[in-house]
Amino acid sequence: IDDLLVVSRIDRGAIPVHLEPVPLKLAFEEVNRVVSIEPTFAIEPPDLTVEADRDHLTRILINLVENALDAMPNGGQLTLSGQRTASHLVLTVHDTGVGIAATALPRLFTPLYTTKPEGTGLGLYVVQEIVKAHGGTVDATSLPEAGTTFTIRLP
Repeated sequence: IDDLLVVSRIDRGAIPVHLEPVPLKLAFEEVNRVVSIEPTFAIEPPDLTVEADRDHLTRILINLVENALDAMPNGGQLTLSGQRTASHLVLTVHDTGVGIAATALPRLFTPLYTTKPEGTGLGLYVVQEIVKAHGGTVDATSLPEAGTTFTIRLP
């Protein structure tokens, strides 16, 4: 339902973004509490903050982490990382799951496109639109049977 509400705001061109400094470690820990995972955190520097809407950042990370967990039905390693470059804050969500076929990668962020039998095809679209509302970009790289990395770049 949360994704449907966000999509309705996207369709109206109204994704309100309330920027505030969000400690990345706290954002990652919040996701950990919501989805009950034990990821590896790699944040450099450890006190790194991001100017973002806290609720939107949490939604982005939850959507990506839930997809990662779906891609690792037999377990695996999940890593959430963040670092500042000269021009961006870079967040990554990396899993060691089944990966995504090369033919599916170009369509991942298309509304209603899903590779999952029970998927809605809204999660990654919501991620993309929230990231855009923050002035950023998101992309994915993947190798079948080796895992997937989603990379978000925020100003």
